[in-house]
This record gives sequence, C-alpha cells and structure tokens, in this order.
Amino acid sequence: MNGNVKESFKNSANKQESLKCNICCKLYSDTISSCINQILTECGHTLCHSCAETLQKRSPGQIDNPFDRKTTKVKVEKLHKNFAIINLIRENSDDEKPAMRAPDHGTSLRKKHGASQTLRAEPSNESLLSDVNSYRFIHFT
Repeated sequence: MNGNVKESFKNSANKQESLKCNICCKLYSDTISSCINQILTECGHTLCHSCAETLQKRSPGQIDNPFDRKTTKVKVEKLHKNFAIINLIRENSDDEKPAMRAPDHGTSLRKKHGASQTLRAEPSNESLLSDVNSYRFIHFT
C-alpha cells in the first residue's frame, strides 16, 4: 500500500474504534436507545447507555468508571450524549459504509426487562474485562 492509502485505512480504523463502546464493544447508535453514547461528566469517558445502566445497578446514584476508577455521581438518565460521536455516526451513515453501522440490538432490548445482562468482551479486550471483574470483586464483595 502506498502512504496515502495506508493513512486513509488507519484513519478509517481509528474512526470505527471511536464509534464503539470500550466496555461491550458494540457500535454506538444515534437511534437505538441501548447503544446511544453517554459521556461521564467526571472524567469525560464515553460509554453506551446499556453499559452505563449496568454499572449504575452496582452503585445506585453513581457510575464507577472501570477505566480510571473515577465516580460520576449522577443517574444515567441525566448523562449527556457525546455529540462529537453522534456527528461521526451521522457522517458515517452519509458515507454509506455498512460495515461501520450499528447492528440491530432489538433482541437484547426485548429481553431487557426479563433477563440479566452480562458484559462481554472481544478477545482483544479480555484483559479489560478481567480488570472490571477484579474491580467488582474488590469493591462489591
């Protein structure tokens, strides 16, 4: 690959990674409620609505960020959207790149009230999941 193609590919890959929740690895969406991005006001990290709800169930009234251990003392409903990411999603949608669009999470939404949700990680994020599980063990047992 020549330099321009490599740089374009690298930028595209970085853009796609910035459109994913770093906890569950699902793509953010500006239309699917469980995948809408939420910004933690204490530290500036962004995660999906579903993961924010899961973290808040462990500590009602606050969200303990598994990345930097900072606590945002606000209910999930009061978190703001990260509009920079929403703009990237919309740009991506305009570019017609189906590989980067958010998948349909309708099944998980239907199960939301009847089944407990667990966080899953791709193999590349196993160490992060291990850190999150260790954090939960230390702070919740």
